[in-house]
Amino acid sequence: MSVYEGRLRNAQVRVEKRLRMDEPVICFQCNVRQVHNNLVANALEAMPFGGGLLIRSRKGRNWKTKKQGIVLTIADNGVGIHPAVKKHIFDAFFTTKGRVGNGSGLWVCQEIVDRHHGKLCVRSIQCPGRNGTTFTFFLPFDPAC
Repeated sequence: MSVYEGRLRNAQVRVEKRLRMDEPVICFQCNVRQVHNNLVANALEAMPFGGGLLIRSRKGRNWKTKKQGIVLTIADNGVGIHPAVKKHIFDAFFTTKGRVGNGSGLWVCQEIVDRHHGKLCVRSIQCPGRNGTTFTFFLPFDPAC
């Protein structure tokens, strides 16, 4: 998060951290850091006039596979994602940023999480006074098990 210190201050975004998990996860650390950084960067872009950013970690379970692991949440109260756009955010080269973006960010995030046998989910709302987006990703403690 120190990488974003200046941006957070300039954008008047307050960060709340709820780190409730400290068990090790077997993963490619640089890849997971890339997912985290991309989700934080997108959250900041969604809050050009300030807001709140929640970063949370907790122990959890993938109920489909029964694997235990870590659940990381990045939530903002930015502009939200329109439902028509939300359908395509994990598609390769889909972007809403025009010439500024290349549409690979969330697609790469999905690929990384898949390679770790995890799960990446998004919820978003666009209602007056209740805008925001929450990305949650699950990583099993040991993807080989």
